[in-house]
Amino acid sequence: MFVSANAVQHFMAARPAGLALQAQAWGTGPGTQAALLAAGWPAHLIRCPAPDADAFDSEALWALVQPDVQSWAGRHVLIVRGANGQGQMAGRDWLAEQLQGASVQVAQCVAYQRRAPEPTDAQRTQAQAALHDGTWWLFSSSEAAHNLASWLPGEIGHAARALATHPRIAERLRQQGWGRVELVPALLEEQVASIECLT
Repeated sequence: MFVSANAVQHFMAARPAGLALQAQAWGTGPGTQAALLAAGWPAHLIRCPAPDADAFDSEALWALVQPDVQSWAGRHVLIVRGANGQGQMAGRDWLAEQLQGASVQVAQCVAYQRRAPEPTDAQRTQAQAALHDGTWWLFSSSEAAHNLASWLPGEIGHAARALATHPRIAERLRQQGWGRVELVPALLEEQVASIECLT
């Protein structure tokens, strides 16, 4: 199970040459699926939520694979993920817990390390202005929301407007004090239609 396209790319870059791809590969969305296909994973072995799914997360993937997993007692699933800036595994363990509850053996490995970007002075100034001038910010990860708040402590307030691609991200933004937070679909085309409806 790959948590992101980055996980696919880094894991596959370290794969020994000639190693056959014979296992199922899971992902939570179209980006991960596209990365798997680009890496040469056979399409018939890839399990990801459909492109028109309501959500692209572990819950959506679990709904897809759970019927098969119920008969997998004793089998193994490897979760390939990223690490945070301190090198510790990052992200939720929800899917691992579901698999373990179904008597599946779960192993996890880190394929890459996430690091917070360092904005230039000009980027910091632009971001500070955009928190106060009515600009809409689009967030597809809670970590991105955390990084922005770390760059500009005390700047997020009632004038700040954010779009979130998942309810957990929206909740993080509300906790940070964003004045307006709207939930938008995860797919770009649907995001555009949602954004066009905002006033």
